[in-house]
Amino acid sequence: MKKVAVDMDGVLADFHRSAIEIITKQYKIPLKPEEEIITWEMEYWFDASYEIMHDIFQTLMKERDGFWRLFPVVKGALWEFKRLVDFYETYIVTSPFWDSEFCLKEKAQWVEKNLPFFDIRNFIMTNKKHIIDADILIDDSEKNIREFVSVGKGRTGILMNNHFNFNRNVPDINMVSKVSSWNEIKDYL
Repeated sequence: MKKVAVDMDGVLADFHRSAIEIITKQYKIPLKPEEEIITWEMEYWFDASYEIMHDIFQTLMKERDGFWRLFPVVKGALWEFKRLVDFYETYIVTSPFWDSEFCLKEKAQWVEKNLPFFDIRNFIMTNKKHIIDADILIDDSEKNIREFVSVGKGRTGILMNNHFNFNRNVPDINMVSKVSSWNEIKDYL
């Protein structure tokens, strides 16, 4: 049975949409046009200095109770992820914000609340996704995909389209595909 590892933030949990809503509504800082968003670091996504945005993100991610628990599910993810769980050995692999007293606990709570069919024992927190023993990694980070497929033969990376990578081509590595939605993932399994 194939083993599939799935990233959480930006792939299952809509971290980006939640953060954008909080910053544009509560802090009144506008989002830059999509064509100017070319990096994973959200501090560069807004019309404010990196330093100001960095401080805001540190506050949100480190000190805000409930921040990690309240993200909506990415559109289309629930049904397709359930299908993965039904047919593959499936893991959620997420990079936590280690400095937050809330992050680890709230990410697990998010999974239990939003994905009750998922075996929480297959929930892995690590910043080194390439060490996970899986055949396929679905992630929105080019770096994670690149590292994952370079570690072993026969590994497949599926890069999920997101704000910061929609302008980019798939990394020039065999066995990597780019998808725009969860609906497209089934074509690569």
